[in-house]
Amino acid sequence: MKQVHADETPVKYMRIDKAKVKNGKKTYMWVYRNNPHCSPHPIVLYDWHPSRRADHPGEFLKNFVLMESDNGANASAMIFSIAEASKANNLNTYDYFEVLLSEIPKHQDDKNLVFINELLPWSKNV
Repeated sequence: MKQVHADETPVKYMRIDKAKVKNGKKTYMWVYRNNPHCSPHPIVLYDWHPSRRADHPGEFLKNFVLMESDNGANASAMIFSIAEASKANNLNTYDYFEVLLSEIPKHQDDKNLVFINELLPWSKNV
């Protein structure tokens, strides 16, 4: 049996106006996930909305066609894990991604990945 689990969580988004970051308002991120017991490929989809209206899942899934992509699901899971780890360590998520995206390319040819320890969100160097 094919199943999709859905849930929403409040998200405060930030606006960037003229290079200044401003606090935004409370919005909602809807998360959809397939049943891992029914498929060997985990899928997680995110859908942002400014409100919590109950019709959002119906609208989102109305023309839904299942296209499984391990690479896309894994990439999304990694990105969201990094974002949540940065928030859990009281880092500005935007700034943290900026650090990662500027530092990691400097080590593309490195065989030793010890440098990553310095980039972890709980590192004193971040």
